[in-house]
Amino acid sequence: MTRKLIVHVGQTKTGTTAIQSYLSAHRLDLLKYGVFYPTNINHNYLVRKILNFSPASATDETIVSPKGKSGKFELPEMALAELSSNDKLFRPHVQRLRNIFRKSAPEVVVLSAELFAVRQPDRVVDAIERCFGEFFDEIHYILYVRPHIGFMKAKFSEHLKNGWISCEAEDFIKKELQLPIQKIDLVRSWLSVSAKCTVRPFIRSLWHNENLIDDFRKVAGLDFLPDWQEAVANESLSLRALATIKIFQDLSKIENIWIRRSIGWEIQKILNEQAPGQKGFAFSRSEAELIAQHVRKDAEAVDEALSLSGAGFVSDLENTVARSPEIAEKLADQELDPDVMAALMRIVEDFVTAKGFDWNEYFDAKYISQIN
Repeated sequence: MTRKLIVHVGQTKTGTTAIQSYLSAHRLDLLKYGVFYPTNINHNYLVRKILNFSPASATDETIVSPKGKSGKFELPEMALAELSSNDKLFRPHVQRLRNIFRKSAPEVVVLSAELFAVRQPDRVVDAIERCFGEFFDEIHYILYVRPHIGFMKAKFSEHLKNGWISCEAEDFIKKELQLPIQKIDLVRSWLSVSAKCTVRPFIRSLWHNENLIDDFRKVAGLDFLPDWQEAVANESLSLRALATIKIFQDLSKIENIWIRRSIGWEIQKILNEQAPGQKGFAFSRSEAELIAQHVRKDAEAVDEALSLSGAGFVSDLENTVARSPEIAEKLADQELDPDVMAALMRIVEDFVTAKGFDWNEYFDAKYISQIN
């Protein structure tokens, strides 16, 4: 039996939440096929600990039941099932994972932390090997990439949802273009690491079955898994959701990021139910042309590194400009259905008045419960 560790390292804004939600939602089913995905929807909390881990200071320990049961349970009989079935976001730290890998010996383990993508690849590879290398025959890194053009739209959508900005998209783009935009150095660094690493473009037409989850399963060697239902984890926002969130942010100054983020998800969900299939958020022609003038070289560099010709990021950029999309109405000028606003306000009231509610847990766990 070949024991394999799969490390999904992002990047951010490349469907990481969708992949993580899929794995987390089906974590009990995965165990039946010898695949272990720790409870948390993502493992970003582990990144700093992994990078700083020293085997010399590692100690063995007995695993305490995450469900708060009296006493302790021994590995391997119960550990994987207990850690996988817990919906309270039990967070196994580095040493605990080492003990699990040593005693329970899962055949395949998947870790997913997009924060790895902003660290030096060689340092990440060395740290993963130092922490977990002794327990696996193969370590496979998977990275999805997109140049700066793709990040800007996703970043604008997320920042508005979280209440961090109030400007229009074009103003946001002009500010973003002043920041470093070259992603190619990171791509080349991952392509040159000594470990096994697969770099995939975040382009639907190039994915296996034009589906991100299918593509990840194929690349990770998990295509033997059944075609389970995908988790609801799309962070893309429709124009109407963006309009509603912007108005809501103007009306209600909520400082807690988790409340704002949860409300953003609920707004998107409600409006999708009100108007299913409504056009999603895209750049206007003027915004796309502005991007094309500044970041085409970035897209060309990524295409070259990944050997994409004719169907890569440059082609996608050209098609965006050539389509001449209708310029969306100003977000703040869109009319809102009174029933929708009333529903949103009820949600807000419930959120704000809830006592002792863990917003971090809510954001991560509510999608898991939809499928389990």
